Amino acid sequence: MGGNAIANQGFPVTRLNREDYNRLKDEVMNILSSYYHYIGVKQFFLPEIPKSYENKDTFGDIDILMDLDGLPDGIDKDSVIRGLMKHYDVCENPDINKKDTQSANGIPYSVVHRNGSVVSVGIPVIKGQPENGLFQVDLISSHTPYFKYNVNYFSWNDLGNLMGVIASKTNQLKHGHDGLHAMVRDGDHLLGTVELTTDFTKGLEFLGYDPKRYYEGFEDLEAIYTYASSPKWFDPEYFLDVNRSHTQRIRDRKRSTYSGFLKWCEVKKLEGYFNGKERVTDDLWKNRVNQFFPEFKEKEEALRVHFAKKKAVRQYFNGGLIIEQKVGIQGPELGKFMERLKTHFKDNDAFEDFILANKDNAVSLLLKMENDNPTNTESSANSLNQTKKKTGLKP
Repeated sequence: MGGNAIANQGFPVTRLNREDYNRLKDEVMNILSSYYHYIGVKQFFLPEIPKSYENKDTFGDIDILMDLDGLPDGIDKDSVIRGLMKHYDVCENPDINKKDTQSANGIPYSVVHRNGSVVSVGIPVIKGQPENGLFQVDLISSHTPYFKYNVNYFSWNDLGNLMGVIASKTNQLKHGHDGLHAMVRDGDHLLGTVELTTDFTKGLEFLGYDPKRYYEGFEDLEAIYTYASSPKWFDPEYFLDVNRSHTQRIRDRKRSTYSGFLKWCEVKKLEGYFNGKERVTDDLWKNRVNQFFPEFKEKEEALRVHFAKKKAVRQYFNGGLIIEQKVGIQGPELGKFMERLKTHFKDNDAFEDFILANKDNAVSLLLKMENDNPTNTESSANSLNQTKKKTGLKP
């Protein structure tokens, strides 16, 4: 994404005009789609390319979303990548530290760069001749429940990210490729997140955007920037370095659309474009969450109860308390021993209920339980015997 992954690997890269881009795009999409078969009632999405603005003349890469849930049994993303490269008479170098240019079978090496859910593949503009220029194809992993949100989030250059900055202003919300989420905190501690929606239209409405205008599309960056700034609580100050984390600043600087948006905002601010707009506040998002997602309160409370229980369990079951009982192990072995103690219960809920029912006596009872009826695995037995020798527990 962004067209730099291949260039950063030292391979020659090229940009394509719209005609050549469309030709290669159609070819690649036909290859990828051939791996998907409608069998039975399984629901999935075919590969899809996020939309780009109409007046874009040249392209440095192709972003393609792939629904991994739709691939047949026995076929994974790497299988698809190998098939795609085979079509263009190249293959992946299994050891990039070696300077070989081709495989033992004489097939030229191209480049495959893996970065989380994104795999960038260098497709030779001329089949079998990577030395004459590669074009970057980014295959982005997705799953059926989030696929359409993914596609829309990555459409129109960096629009999804710009909208996400507004959502995250108070550290209460996250608008990302996998949906709109609310952050649940206990003071400064993040307890977890609650999924609010994977319906992109509802996400737009919540953030203050006009869905109808979004689905009409955008002809140029000016139109994208105008839409990004359209909510009545938009403020260009949200996007300045001083209001972004270090990680966000590093990422933002690599995005030409983001830096272009900052310059656009500077001009518009001088023109008084943002005068009189509201601002994002804690109360604004809280009220809108309750309005749009009334089920959130119940989910939030369940998360807080879950966290409170975990916190209480840690008070009565932790490494320090076990060491106090003179179980002479520590470090990784202590962690493994603690996990083994949990296997005396049918599930984690039963284990936690036991801890909270016995509180200060819980660790002593667990050690006795392990001594009377040790977990029945060879590795557990060996480690337990070592523990017994160190602690005086009966062998």
